[in-house]
Amino acid sequence: MEKIIVRKKMLFPGYVNSEYGRLVYGEIRSKRDCSKEELIDHYGIAVLMEKLFGENIGAASLKASTLYSSYVHTVNSQEDNNNFIVAYRWDENFAVHIADKIHLYRLVPYHYVCSTIAPWLYTEGSICIGDNFCGESHETIIESLCELSFIDFLSGYRGYKYL
Repeated sequence: MEKIIVRKKMLFPGYVNSEYGRLVYGEIRSKRDCSKEELIDHYGIAVLMEKLFGENIGAASLKASTLYSSYVHTVNSQEDNNNFIVAYRWDENFAVHIADKIHLYRLVPYHYVCSTIAPWLYTEGSICIGDNFCGESHETIIESLCELSFIDFLSGYRGYKYL
């Protein structure tokens, strides 16, 4: 399974697509759809990051921002930090993050031009599906996800809440 870098900041479902529509149809208006380059040329990366993702990058370019430095650190170390997690892409819509808890994340749809502006992915929902109480390897947990029924996985990994 492919490893991906995911921003810890969760967005409201549909937020990115809605903001993209406001930017393109509300302000540019001359185009039905814009390329990533046209959006950056028109608004600048700082404005786009703010409008689409609610990110204040505090720099003229994304690569000059502390957020980008944090991303590069995550890519190089393959370890979670305060801003990003390393997850496994389940399919185009979902990712699984394994730490002390096992979370399933709903990814912001990547086919939108606006979602390709940052090199990392954003989420718009999550659910805890288990507990890695025994410290099992990521490979074992991924294998269990693939082979067990949903109920068997929840049962085996304590993916339920006590009253």
